[in-house]
Amino acid sequence: MSICKKINSNGEETYQYAQPDSDTLYDCVQSLLGTFKMYVGKQDGLTYDDIRCNQPALAEVFVRVDKRKDYFLIYHDETYMNEIKEAALIAYWILKFKPFEVVSPDPFLRQKFSQINEAFSVFIIYSSIKEFTKRVNGAKFKISKEYNEKIMYAFKFWDISKEALMLIAESLCESMYTKEK
Repeated sequence: MSICKKINSNGEETYQYAQPDSDTLYDCVQSLLGTFKMYVGKQDGLTYDDIRCNQPALAEVFVRVDKRKDYFLIYHDETYMNEIKEAALIAYWILKFKPFEVVSPDPFLRQKFSQINEAFSVFIIYSSIKEFTKRVNGAKFKISKEYNEKIMYAFKFWDISKEALMLIAESLCESMYTKEK
């Protein structure tokens, strides 16, 4: 937990954010890079060597997610974030910071994967839903091609808030969870 609570001179509680230590951030970044490498491995013609990654931006992704966890605890009646909300927040900050860039000398690959941050954000959300539904009720997560195209379009062109993205992810998860009950 990263919240620092203090009592000020008026006797009121104030909060100050305490960032995770560098080892924790490093571990989070490495874990996300492992997921990214798994994603890249599923892409036809793309290798990890074709990608430039801004690792300080990835560390900032986790700082922002950690801050939002604290925000929910403090300002939303000690609400804890579940794995779906957390995945949506990670996806949100990847969409904002765009830490991945295809730098392949092949112009076809650069064009084909020009939306790598958007596609990886979708992958993160879908993966978390897939794991959750498999663990909870053994359901298979399947999304239509049309929906996938819509969400990719939204991630590229719409201004989606953190809260809206968390709701989208939880709604997808809920629909998968209730289909199989």
